[in-house]
Amino acid sequence: MEYVIQELLFALVFVTAGVSAAALFRHREAHRLDIFLFALAILLPRYLHQVPAVLGFLGPSVFDVRALLALRLVSYFRALPRGTLALATTVYLGLVFGHIVVPDLDWPGRVFTFALFAWSAVVFASEGRRVAGVSRHRLLWAAAGTAFALAVEGDYLAFHLFQISPSMADDMALGDRYQWFYPLAYSCYFLAFATPKWLLDRWQQAEQSRYLAGTTERDVEERARRAPEDLNRAAARSVGHALTLVAIAEPGGALAVRASTRPELVGLEVPAGEGLLSQVWRTGDPDRGSIQDCGPTVAARLSPFGQRVLVAPVAASDRCWGVAVVVQSRGSLFPDDDLKLLAQFARYAAIALDHGALVAEAHARERRAADRRLREVEARMGLMLDSIKDYAMLIVDTRGRVAAWHVGARHVFGYAPDEMAEELVAPLFELEPPAFAALLDEARQLGQAGFEGACRRKDGGRFIGQTTIRPLVGEVDAEGFAVVTRDVTEQRQVEARLRRSQKMEAIGQLAGGVAHDFNNLLTTILGQSDRLEQELAPSDPHQPLAHAIRTAAERAAGFTQHLLTVSREQMVAPAVMNLRRVVEELVPMLRRSIGEAIAIDAVWDASMAPVLGERSRVEQVVLNLVVNARDATPPGGRVTLRVGRGWLDEVATRGEGPAAQYVWIEVRDTGVGMDEATRARIFEPFFTTKPVGQGTGLGLATVYGIVRQMGGFVAVTSEVGQGATFRVCLPEAQAEVEAAPPRSGAELFESLRGQETVLLAEDDEGVRDFVAQTLRRFGYRTIVAGDGQAALALADAHVEPIHLVVTDVIMPGGSGPDLARALAERRPGVPVLFISGYADAELARSATVPKASHLLQKPFTATDLLARVRQLLAARV
Repeated sequence: MEYVIQELLFALVFVTAGVSAAALFRHREAHRLDIFLFALAILLPRYLHQVPAVLGFLGPSVFDVRALLALRLVSYFRALPRGTLALATTVYLGLVFGHIVVPDLDWPGRVFTFALFAWSAVVFASEGRRVAGVSRHRLLWAAAGTAFALAVEGDYLAFHLFQISPSMADDMALGDRYQWFYPLAYSCYFLAFATPKWLLDRWQQAEQSRYLAGTTERDVEERARRAPEDLNRAAARSVGHALTLVAIAEPGGALAVRASTRPELVGLEVPAGEGLLSQVWRTGDPDRGSIQDCGPTVAARLSPFGQRVLVAPVAASDRCWGVAVVVQSRGSLFPDDDLKLLAQFARYAAIALDHGALVAEAHARERRAADRRLREVEARMGLMLDSIKDYAMLIVDTRGRVAAWHVGARHVFGYAPDEMAEELVAPLFELEPPAFAALLDEARQLGQAGFEGACRRKDGGRFIGQTTIRPLVGEVDAEGFAVVTRDVTEQRQVEARLRRSQKMEAIGQLAGGVAHDFNNLLTTILGQSDRLEQELAPSDPHQPLAHAIRTAAERAAGFTQHLLTVSREQMVAPAVMNLRRVVEELVPMLRRSIGEAIAIDAVWDASMAPVLGERSRVEQVVLNLVVNARDATPPGGRVTLRVGRGWLDEVATRGEGPAAQYVWIEVRDTGVGMDEATRARIFEPFFTTKPVGQGTGLGLATVYGIVRQMGGFVAVTSEVGQGATFRVCLPEAQAEVEAAPPRSGAELFESLRGQETVLLAEDDEGVRDFVAQTLRRFGYRTIVAGDGQAALALADAHVEPIHLVVTDVIMPGGSGPDLARALAERRPGVPVLFISGYADAELARSATVPKASHLLQKPFTATDLLARVRQLLAARV
């Protein structure tokens, strides 16, 4: 019976050799040849000793080829020092021929065989413990077979060296050991190199179960999201050698590496249609080959890691998601097993991706259905699905720790779900945990709690968040709260700008209304005082009093001019100017104005585009900003002027102006700076931080009004103790316009008398009397009316020609432009002189805006009035 069992075990080596020969015949590959030769070599101890001629000629050294071939098998798993195989082959050949010379010298061959078998057994065992999958089982069986052979070789070595057997008393016992250990070795080699299919399937099923056990606990979407990483991890554990990677198809048709044991390869793209990877992806059939088969792009990146590749498609249905790749340093003894296991892992990953796609599609359908339902109940729900990312939605437990982190929370706060798991959320809202716990108690008691305040993002940024907390309803297993936060920073900024704009508009309207009444009064005072001063003799004691009245009226006129600038209701005569030249010519005067205690630097761009505006007003803007910087800067400080140009988008303009090409003046100081509360009010009229009596509060308000009237905006940057920067941005001029003709000094000395007929329409009695008296005193026939309707009636009743119309812009019973249009129909060609104290908005709304020569701003003197009347009458002729 023992003999039968031994013979059956010995027969397994023939099966191993036959299986290896068949595989070698089908696939002529180096590893199959090595296995076949090793299977033949392990037959030598059983059958070659039965041929005395061979034994007598070569001796036991011929058996040493088994150890040499075992070393070749080891080289597939562990890199050997260069030249090791060549050295071992040389030693083997030397032992064979040495035995021919000295037939009785057997112990060197035994030492050689024992050493190589010992090394092979250690490598098979250590590699079997290191790797996983089918290769693990095969290597451990190979290690066991080599260990059995090593035991027999050890006994032979001890017998030849010391003439004793370490474990047996005589040669007969050694023979019994030989009869059993070599058959056991053959059976182990059979299980390692010619494993039955049913056993292979069991080993592979065990690895597949291990793979599935690590993924089934996740939900479908999470399993799909992590499928490339799971596949890469399983391939590296059970199949991999030098490198593993998983490439998923991109929308453009290329494959992109999503996971790899080498992080530097993540993101590598495989061009469509190139190499073995694309072929497997297209056909859906697993394959293996050399690195060069992968195409130049992939081969260049993978060649440092190995020579052979296994490629399996990530496909489970009609869709192929990508490929899984294993790079082997020089191949494998069991590539078919490795490729089969890799293909199975890839199939499981593809199933996870398919399920994820189905769930995503189902979720998309659910979202679309929910969107339709939300639109139907929009008034009650108040939340649309397509704005879900604008809301940070999360679930917290009763301790205020994160229980669920919605995708919107990641979008708003920047944290991934795994980063916030079980974390306190109070720091996100700039709150202490007790304060947030109080809000949870309020929500529990009242059914809802809400607050608005600063929130913190992952990158350290801050935003204004509007948060609502509601207790969960219908939860049986857990108690918690739903927290919804929305970023309202932009909305609050827009509201703040709107309030500021409305406030400035209201202040401007008030200032304009006050200026209108003041200008009417000042026109009368200035005009009558001017007349009184002209009529009094130079030696008259009342002459200084008349001059004092006129000086006070002029100063009051300058004050109302500031108010009109703040209200942005002044008509200007725009001209194209070079902003750099204007500021450059202004710098010497600025240095004299602010003194030597503060330095002024000026920086210019190489080229400067023009802007459209009034030079005197631009100079006023620069002067006001520099004076403001001087007042905020202690002695020894510095004020820097810079003129530049560039494109500003909506973000850069902060909503103050459209995206366009701008030219800017920047005034930067090293002064005390401003806090946020001060920055919010600096452009308000009459707001000042100076002591009472040292400032009017109209400087920056005037700057704001002028700049807004020119179509620009002012950006302010300042921190306490860090100085301030004012940047005035003006739109670049697109084309030159005809500038208003400058007033020549000679006009003041021309003859101001005339005999023409002038129709005067003015609702203010003082201004009306002053203008009428002045015109009549200088020979003009004057028809006086208190409003537009009366002026039309007088014009219709007057049969003689009317040479000029002088009218206020805003009057009861019809405006000045309305009167001008009506008279143009009755008396075509009659020029019109508009007099205005606060009327530019009305003129802008009219059909045609008058030229600068047809507009006289209040207050004015008799000389101003007569010069303008004479100019229009002369132009008519």
